[in-house]
Order: sequence, then structure tokens, then C-alpha cells
Amino acid sequence: MGSNGKRTTKEELHERRKECLARALRGQKTTEWVREIAEKYDVAESTIWDDWRRRNDWIPEIYSHADVVDVAKESMVQLSQVKEEAWKTYYKAQEEGNVNGRIGALRVIQSTTVNEIEKLQSLGEMHKESEELDVGFKETLQEEDSEMIEGFLDSVTEEKLKKKQEQVEE
Repeated sequence: MGSNGKRTTKEELHERRKECLARALRGQKTTEWVREIAEKYDVAESTIWDDWRRRNDWIPEIYSHADVVDVAKESMVQLSQVKEEAWKTYYKAQEEGNVNGRIGALRVIQSTTVNEIEKLQSLGEMHKESEELDVGFKETLQEEDSEMIEGFLDSVTEEKLKKKQEQVEE
């Protein structure tokens, strides 16, 4: 029953649940979409949270596998666009000599890549040998990212030292 005292129809419940899953797959912050959907359907936020906790019970009822795959593919396209923009930001920051901008862009690229892999694995499009391999890959990405950032910072530091030394010599 909605907060307005009106009983929720099966069709409204179906649409509300579909919207919950779609927003979650798009990567929107859960607290945001829970609030927005509760307002849209005039129900308490706790109703949406309770429904979301029981999603494994209702997802098969409202979605065919093809529907879920379509939503996930749309989400993959959005992740790809995020990563593309992050690379643009990285190269722009590189041109401007903006170290923090480059580091931030690299972090977005890394987390987006991990998110893409997790989505592909959840759809069965990418095999997951074991949880250890999955976690190990994430750690490797983080280590490589750290090594890249450290190398980058070392090179920036060397450049700054050379510039200061040149200024002193002048």
C-alpha cells in the first residue's frame, strides 16, 4: 500500500521493480534511486529498500534473461563512455601538466575497467576461474595503477628538479 493509503497494483509494482533494477545496473547510487523511486511511486523509502533486499525473489518474475542482458549491455555502453571521457581528461591534464587530474583520471579508468569485468562475469560473458583469480586481478590492477602513478610522480619530480636547477643556474 502506498503512503497515500492507495493499494499498489501488480502493474505498478512490476514497473517499480523494473525501474529499480535498471537504475542499479546503470550504476546510479542506490540511496539516490531509492529516494527518487519512493517519491515517484508515492511509497516509503523503506518499502523500496525491503523490496530491493528481496530482489532475487522477483527478478525472474518480471524479467526474461534477454531483458536483463539488454539493460546490462546498456550499462556497459555507459561504462565505456565514462572510460572514454576519463581518457580525454587524462590527456588534457597531461597537456596542462596537471598531475592530480591525471591521477584522478587513471583511478576512474581503473575502477571502470574492474566494473566492466564484473558485469561481463555476472552475465557469463567472461569466465571467472575462481574468486581468488577475480580478487587477484583487482589487486594486480591496483598494484599496476600504483606503480604507474609512482613512476609518473617520480618523472614529474625529476622534471621539477631540473627546472629549479636550470632557474638557479640562470
